[in-house]
Amino acid sequence: MQHSYYKIVQKYTVLLIVLYAIEVAFREWVDHVIENSLENAMLRSLLPFALAILFNVLTAVVLYNDMKQRQRTFHYVVIAALFFKPLGVCSFLLYELGAQRNEDHKIDLNSNNNTE
Repeated sequence: MQHSYYKIVQKYTVLLIVLYAIEVAFREWVDHVIENSLENAMLRSLLPFALAILFNVLTAVVLYNDMKQRQRTFHYVVIAALFFKPLGVCSFLLYELGAQRNEDHKIDLNSNNNTE
């Protein structure tokens, strides 16, 4: 259990770091390339927002695929990821930890019953 859970945590840690680094770099690039004027103010604020929404959708899809692979579905996690990536990822990791602990506890109970 521990190894697979840490692998999941590492995967989502790297995913969030990479996505946030791209968002920050893109925001800096937009500020540098698009000149300051009233007409471009909306464009300067909309482009980073659109990229953030795209990354939220990407994170939600990755979470959904992982849940589907593990045969668990937590729809609230996907919805949370659509609004705020870290909330969706943390929720998924907490649900996954709880599910894995329950499975381990069931295995322990079964092995204890077999030895009696």
